[in-house]
Amino acid sequence: MFVTQQNILLIYLSEELTMLAEEYFNNILWGLNQLLCEISIGVRQNLTSTCVHAEGFFCDFLNVLYEWNLENINDEKKNNAGYDLIDKKNRIIVQVSRTFSHSHIQASLDKSACNLDKSCIFIYLALTDKRPNYKKEFYVPAIIAFNWKTDILDIDRIMNSVLHSNITIKKALSELVDQHFKKAS
Repeated sequence: MFVTQQNILLIYLSEELTMLAEEYFNNILWGLNQLLCEISIGVRQNLTSTCVHAEGFFCDFLNVLYEWNLENINDEKKNNAGYDLIDKKNRIIVQVSRTFSHSHIQASLDKSACNLDKSCIFIYLALTDKRPNYKKEFYVPAIIAFNWKTDILDIDRIMNSVLHSNITIKKALSELVDQHFKKAS
């Protein structure tokens, strides 16, 4: 291969994009860690408002990352049982929770089934960094599609999706983090 100005420029632009992608990724990681920390401390102090704000944040975040059309169902129906976010077009429901127990996920599945008139894919978003290894199967109501191996999201799984997303999505997610969180100066 001949070294030309065009090749040098392409190499430079490629390195520049890689550095930007890493900067965006690190900012997103910082924001999610900040949120997890605030939720963890807030819950121990019996402050649940951060969990409510997390629903709104993840509604926007998941829409950008997975190109969904989620809406916060609690805006229409306060304290909806079983799920917090809904994408009516793609028929996806998401339960956002800081609890990661088998019994809580099962209760969410059961409550969601009672509130649905059409079949949906159920996603459980656990706001924790501790992913348990379930030994027991879940009972999945017929109206719900749910595979616990793929449909439980945690921060590790989300960050893996971010890592493999294109730079446009990384940039949009990084900007979303900047809108929701302040960094100490």
